[in-house]
Amino acid sequence: MSLARQQAAQATFDLEEVQARERDAQVALAESIGILPTEPLRVVDFSKFACASQLGRVCRRGSSIEPWNKGRTSWRKSPFIGEKEANVRRARTAYYPTLTFQGEAGDAFGRAQLNLEGNTLPWASAQQPVWDVGITLSWPIFEGGARKRKLEIARSEREAARRDLDDTRDKAISQVWRFYTDTKLAIRRLGVAAALVDASEKSYEQTFEAYQNGLSSLVDVLAARRELSQARYTQLETRATLLESTAALAFASGDLGPQLLNRTAKTMSNRP
Repeated sequence: MSLARQQAAQATFDLEEVQARERDAQVALAESIGILPTEPLRVVDFSKFACASQLGRVCRRGSSIEPWNKGRTSWRKSPFIGEKEANVRRARTAYYPTLTFQGEAGDAFGRAQLNLEGNTLPWASAQQPVWDVGITLSWPIFEGGARKRKLEIARSEREAARRDLDDTRDKAISQVWRFYTDTKLAIRRLGVAAALVDASEKSYEQTFEAYQNGLSSLVDVLAARRELSQARYTQLETRATLLESTAALAFASGDLGPQLLNRTAKTMSNRP
């Protein structure tokens, strides 16, 4: 009887700990969406959430991983790389001569008045169109290596930009692949957790039946009940991990809409 009281007290303590974690999660959720923690939240029954069972096929159909495995050509067509390529071209053109056309056109206008021996003559004005055209050819022969250094700097900046872009690409692929493998592992664990719950339910029923027939003690029944509760908790935790990894995969792959989750839900609903 003392052991039964101990297990009951332990179960009460575990329940309080879970409820405290639930309150902390609700406060963190309220802060993240910008509402007061006192605002009531409507929470959907977690046990009714449909989880994926065949995400690998879904991901390959859903543009998550395969488009990033087509090489680096499309990545290097970004505007940032194009700007660095333009700098290289401008630095290279400094080696070529420059031909400049110059031209001006206008009117020359003048107005004068003469005073001769006290006699003032009328104003006289003149207007003459003027224009000129010229061609200038400039070709620097020696600049102390300045052009060469500018070209080298432009090329090094271009290569650095390419390496940064390739590094970003590799990190993005690694991130998507990590969430993808985490989701696949969670899917496999979901099946194992379901089998664990089924086995624990059968064990509890058999133990309780044996207790009713006087073949088992109350301690054994409580232990079987505790194992069943732990198995159900493991199943719920596995489902939560699967939903988190699926959401992380959708975010990392850029598929932020409901398509990916809807497809995974459909595969789960078809599961017997």
